[in-house]
Amino acid sequence: MKDKTNLIALILVIVTAIVLIVTYITKNKNNDTDEEKVSIVTNYSDFYTVDSCLNRFIIFLSSNNKSDVFSILNEEYKEKNDITEDNVLDLFESIKEGSSFVSKKMYYTSIDKNVYKYYVYGSIEYSELYIDNSSNTNSTDTYFIVYIDKNKHLYSVEPYYGNIFTNGEIYE
Repeated sequence: MKDKTNLIALILVIVTAIVLIVTYITKNKNNDTDEEKVSIVTNYSDFYTVDSCLNRFIIFLSSNNKSDVFSILNEEYKEKNDITEDNVLDLFESIKEGSSFVSKKMYYTSIDKNVYKYYVYGSIEYSELYIDNSSNTNSTDTYFIVYIDKNKHLYSVEPYYGNIFTNGEIYE
């Protein structure tokens, strides 16, 4: 009888451990997806702050300013893609002077308490002086990710393929 009681107790302990482990794993998966929730930007101040960051980036690109473009690019992106100050301009198509960036749609997610990641769809608008008459276009659609640290007042930029906008994919 004592052996049966010990066996039942052992089985209960094992079942309880399995339930706790499954609950822990499930809870962590839910927390990860909660942190990755992406929302459309509705705050005008945030929208235009990010737009201004990208406008500045486009100005640096159009003036072929390697050091400023390199300094604004996201550090992880530079490391992952072996980007140096010498090859940084090779990443981007040539952008004519007088160009500007116009944000059309923007999503964001919170990475940390004060750090936000913005997915931006917009266009590079070319000055009327630089429009190629054969193509009759004065803009190019493009996508970027902008990281903003609101406490330190810092930002960084990286090119983006636009999966959220083109395929409806929320996560990278």
